[in-house]
Amino acid sequence: NVDYTIEGTLQTLGNSSRLTMSLIDLRRDKVIWSENSDFNLTNIFKIQDAVGKEILATLQVDAVTGSIGSSWAEEIEDFETLTDALNWRSEFRKFSADGYKNSAQILEVLENKIGDTGIYYNFASWQIFQKIIIGLSDNFEKDRQILKSNIEKAINKRLNAEDFALKSILESMILSKNCEVAKADANKAVSIGGGPDVYTALGAMYSGCGDLTSSVKYSNMALELTPNDNGWLITNNLVSALYRLERYDEIRDIVAENIEAEDMLPSILGVYATLEFMDGNKKNAELLLEKAKSRGLDQKKIRSWFKKPTDAEMLISDLSKIGPFD
Repeated sequence: NVDYTIEGTLQTLGNSSRLTMSLIDLRRDKVIWSENSDFNLTNIFKIQDAVGKEILATLQVDAVTGSIGSSWAEEIEDFETLTDALNWRSEFRKFSADGYKNSAQILEVLENKIGDTGIYYNFASWQIFQKIIIGLSDNFEKDRQILKSNIEKAINKRLNAEDFALKSILESMILSKNCEVAKADANKAVSIGGGPDVYTALGAMYSGCGDLTSSVKYSNMALELTPNDNGWLITNNLVSALYRLERYDEIRDIVAENIEAEDMLPSILGVYATLEFMDGNKKNAELLLEKAKSRGLDQKKIRSWFKKPTDAEMLISDLSKIGPFD
């Protein structure tokens, strides 16, 4: 399958030439990069190298992160720094102790390059959020105050939709723990503009606040704008909400073709195992459960995944029907 095409024209008059090039994303039927270059024919190979680098840079941003990469590129003009930011995002989205450690190291590099900017304070807020959520904080109140300060600085610096969306999830889980405050920030985010990280945050916030239909809506919107769901972060939140809504066919549609991925999350493997068992595919359900357990899925992990104890116990019960599950 072809996802991108390059189109161009070359006009020449004497030794002077003009090259017009476009990079087209066929999935979205959209031109994602175009450029006109005037040059002397004696410099044809230099132009060839320059255009090639521009195309590769655009593909790195667009193919991996979609519109969020393009948005960041508008704020981070230096391509090397943009690459650092994309690498930070990739590590962060693993949502693991190793991912946290690696992304924290990259964030230190970014602080030296783009510190005291709105986008940096957004990254720093996400970083502390993850530190708290995965249990790496040894001083919750101190980290909570730093988190509050960082997100306020991000909002004051740029009034960006991503910052209000992030604040909505922070309010729901850590800061005020007030879903009405969180939803007000979500509405501000949507009024400013959308985007994959905005919709990802809103999907997580609405899930935590019990509005599963809205959670599915925003998680689906995020997934549509994210060519590569690195770390399966969006998919994981979407599967969680759909499972609780008993919308099992939608889980199958989203997960089936990727269930054998080497980095597939154990939580998703566990849910898919229950669906296979429901469909009478007991052998495959057993294999999926064993794979999930080998990657760390246990009752404690499930209880930390779901906010409502009854949701966690439902999944634990479904998994226990497949085989031993402690």
